Amino acid sequence: MDRVFIAAGNESLPAVGQQQWYVSASRGRELAKLYVDSKEDVRDAIARTGQRLSAVELTRSTLRDSWRTRVAQTFERNRIGRFLKNRAEAIANYWKDRGRQKDVSYA
Repeated sequence: MDRVFIAAGNESLPAVGQQQWYVSASRGRELAKLYVDSKEDVRDAIARTGQRLSAVELTRSTLRDSWRTRVAQTFERNRIGRFLKNRAEAIANYWKDRGRQKDVSYA
């Protein structure tokens, strides 16, 4: 693989250590891009040894967001997605219109 994109939320950080981060990041020959909730939490997770936690330990170590927080996050993602889609359509229409203007010959 030439490029690797790694997304790790705070909920998944207790499940990984140095070895897992190395394996994930070393898969990209050209680029490894990491998307995280908190840089400090990731630094702590990478600094940990490869000690594995049990499923019970993992579930106790994370706090679940309230439904209001999750709804707000979903709404925000959808709002951003709609904005990006609208911008992409506007740019595409601009270039289409620009191409049509070149095709019109003035007699």
